Amino acid sequence: MIKKLYGTLVVAVFLAGLFLSLYHLTESPPTWMDEGIITQTSRNLAQQGIYAIQTGPQKFVSPGFVTTSYPVTFPVALFFKLFGPNLYSARLVMVIYLISFILLAFVYTRRRFGDWPALATLAFLVSFGPLYGHGKAVLGEVPGLFWFVAFLVFLDKISAGDRRSLVFILAGLFGGLAIVTKPIFLLLVPAFLIANLFLRLWVNVPQRHLQLACLFTLLPALLWLKVQFSGDSFIATINQYINTHGTLNVDTFISNLTRFFTEPQAVYALIALLIWTFFLYRLYKEKAIIKPSELTAFFFSLLIYLAYLRTAGFYRYFFPGEVLTLLFVPGYFLTAIPRRLLAYTILAFLLAGQTYYLLTNSWVLKSFNGKRYFELNQTVSLIPKNKNIFVFQAPEVINFLQGNNYTQYLPVTPTIILGRENISFVQEGVPDVVIGPETMANKLSLDKYYLNASSDRYEIYYRR
Repeated sequence: MIKKLYGTLVVAVFLAGLFLSLYHLTESPPTWMDEGIITQTSRNLAQQGIYAIQTGPQKFVSPGFVTTSYPVTFPVALFFKLFGPNLYSARLVMVIYLISFILLAFVYTRRRFGDWPALATLAFLVSFGPLYGHGKAVLGEVPGLFWFVAFLVFLDKISAGDRRSLVFILAGLFGGLAIVTKPIFLLLVPAFLIANLFLRLWVNVPQRHLQLACLFTLLPALLWLKVQFSGDSFIATINQYINTHGTLNVDTFISNLTRFFTEPQAVYALIALLIWTFFLYRLYKEKAIIKPSELTAFFFSLLIYLAYLRTAGFYRYFFPGEVLTLLFVPGYFLTAIPRRLLAYTILAFLLAGQTYYLLTNSWVLKSFNGKRYFELNQTVSLIPKNKNIFVFQAPEVINFLQGNNYTQYLPVTPTIILGRENISFVQEGVPDVVIGPETMANKLSLDKYYLNASSDRYEIYYRR
């Protein structure tokens, strides 16, 4: 009876996650700049056979500045090829990644803590609003987490004494794919090395198996260097990754640190990390077994939080570390606290709070009734293919164009500006159509154009 109840609850929670992943897929969250840039690389690969960003017809620049790489963009390009270059196709790939991550996290925590703690983890993940906000849009965080947890699963097998070559190959391959999905996952390397210093995982591992793991970690990285940085200065690109927004200063550090004590989501993330730290420290003091996979995940999360302090301050930058805390904290509450009633009460309170936030105040909820995709699809996609189109500061709009007869101006960051030379085309009245945000008229001379249509926060101008 208990087993049947457990199975029913697991299926019900998982189906709730699947429903939330698919519900209003193209509208929630609303498409925006980062997603538009990433999907452009996939669109150009699918339609023109070039992995690059188009700044004008037959004019391309390297995608080296795009921080989400081929584990995301290649599958999206495949779906564009199969189902057409549209937002729905792109986000279907993300739903597959999102659901796969939730399933894999459940499998991992079930092996780590047992049945009911794994169910609690599943419930916490499914009710965690940011998982859908960052997971349904075409971004690199959730795919990176999927490959990261896949690496942890096989790291567990190695630490348990499994010496099959395939296990080392898959551990290396999945770790490599995590690293190249998004640069923040490069922190997996120091996290793993620090964990190994504590646990000395590799002492009794045959040299041949270590070489296999390293080789299959390097293979995705070599492809990444070829695909992502072709024609770029590798050092210059890495410097861009380190300081993308030009925010490496003391004021940024202090401002972001303050968020962890003043802003609810950041406070929640910090508390979860501190709880995890407490339980790990207790295991260490008791000389209990700490799995290498968990210690690697812990140091990775800690480094993520520290790396966040030098960023522009968006919560997405500590999101991977926050999600990993949810894989472990529920399990510890249900297995390491003697007072079961207290543990269940605290978990129920936290789960209720997460669910309430998801259903009342989350970013994805607020966009459930949005019309950005619908309105852009009704206006931009109707522009004839033969029109010469100029896109101003709106890379996400390009997914709605019928063809590739477009030029764009794209300031990615204060230090990365694409198509600067194209601004003069508008002043000369060269493009037939100009599309951009509603503030475009304040930044661009549109004397030779008239407003034809407005769509959500965008405006479409036609040449007089």
